[in-house]
Amino acid sequence: MGFVDFGVGELTGDEPFATNALLCMLAGLSGGLKCSNGYIFTDKVDGQQMHTFVSRAFDLLEERNFNVLSLTSDGNTANVAMFNKLGVEEKIVSDTTTLDDIVSVFPNAANADKTVGCIYDMVHMLKLWRNLIATCLDRQWEHGSVSWKYIENVYNLQEYEKIVAANKLHRNHIQFYQHKTKAKLAAQVLSASVADAIDFCRDDLQLQALKGSESTSIFIRKLDACFDKQNSRNPAQYGSKGPLRESNINERAAVLRDFAQSNLLMTNKEKTTRKGVAFFKEILIC
Repeated sequence: MGFVDFGVGELTGDEPFATNALLCMLAGLSGGLKCSNGYIFTDKVDGQQMHTFVSRAFDLLEERNFNVLSLTSDGNTANVAMFNKLGVEEKIVSDTTTLDDIVSVFPNAANADKTVGCIYDMVHMLKLWRNLIATCLDRQWEHGSVSWKYIENVYNLQEYEKIVAANKLHRNHIQFYQHKTKAKLAAQVLSASVADAIDFCRDDLQLQALKGSESTSIFIRKLDACFDKQNSRNPAQYGSKGPLRESNINERAAVLRDFAQSNLLMTNKEKTTRKGVAFFKEILIC
């Protein structure tokens, strides 16, 4: 409750009402620390305001001898502009662009001798991938076409037959427009179980509606594996969901890098996609 307040002077009474609080959080890499560093009341923010806010946070942390290794955010426009102002370069400039051309680290705003990694939150990136695939028709990558229609066809078949092929597809997964902020829906629809259902309907049931869906199921399966490898929480887990260790870091880095490179120049007809680049930096930083 209150007015927009960036904390740089006394309020005059002409400010608009605040609708959000922009919060900076600290999280320890090895656990044991998770607390707020500061906040401001906002109506809406742009890249310059985000840059100023984050730079102030870097100053305060440097004064107290914190060593900041990464900055994590979701992929909205203001955050993308903020990272660009900090020195991140993520544009695809030609068909020969590689992962090495994308700069995913930037100098600490309070100490140029230190570098900070740019990370777009993986869960939010899944929602962007889901939105991209569902709204941009057929996407083309090295394995062929990636199409949302195959996911819809599996859902429609399950609804008609009243049998579920071991997945969690629900009406809300397909008609997600009223539930765009629910990350769980994006994670469940772009999951290995959905890819298994697509393969089963195509290969075992020989359904015409799933013909040509091989590329889509490959994409979903690889994206799900990348999500699991970056979403490990429990040290007792195994496989892709197991914790990152010295013994598996090279294997995981290779999987993530291969998937990122193969999607870097994903296209929709004649136009190269830009929206997926945010996800690539998430992979790069690993």
